[in-house]
Amino acid sequence: MEPLTFLLNISGLISAVSISAGFSWCWTTNKFNLRKNTLSDSGNSRKTSAIFAFSLIMFGILQVIFTLAIMRKYTLFNHFWLVLPAIFAALLMVGDAILNNRTFRKIHGFFGLGIFLTLIPWSLVFGYYILKVEIPVGFISLVISAILGLGTFISYLRYGACAIPEIFFVGGVVVWNLFFTYALFFV
Repeated sequence: MEPLTFLLNISGLISAVSISAGFSWCWTTNKFNLRKNTLSDSGNSRKTSAIFAFSLIMFGILQVIFTLAIMRKYTLFNHFWLVLPAIFAALLMVGDAILNNRTFRKIHGFFGLGIFLTLIPWSLVFGYYILKVEIPVGFISLVISAILGLGTFISYLRYGACAIPEIFFVGGVVVWNLFFTYALFFV
């Protein structure tokens, strides 16, 4: 495997580890409550705001790179528009990282909603296009995306705007990344 291909393929794993480690460190450092705080509250703390912002920006950039790696593997470049929602979501993540939750609460919340409303339909469409090329990978991708979307929505309805639906969403994206990292290397 070429070094560039290896780096592209591993970007999803790096993304999953960076977002998990960054958010986990911020959360435990601040000793937040799952039902009272959101993940974005980590961006308001002097101790954790830089790590939170860096993790979010790194996650957004690596997701775009990882999307390109997946498209390369499954020869989806004739549908290059598939990368545009990932780029849009990454830009929203950068905006979320720059505009903290305390000062820009409404804009920050709008960007977060935009990320969710962009990535869930996109991951379903993306899985559909992969399904046309590689049936098992596309099917598993669709299942993960459906569980991610429904689980996040249901946990939001049950718990409201707190860390629980956000953690479910981020955890689902991490599972999606780990699955596709495996698929890129071994399928």
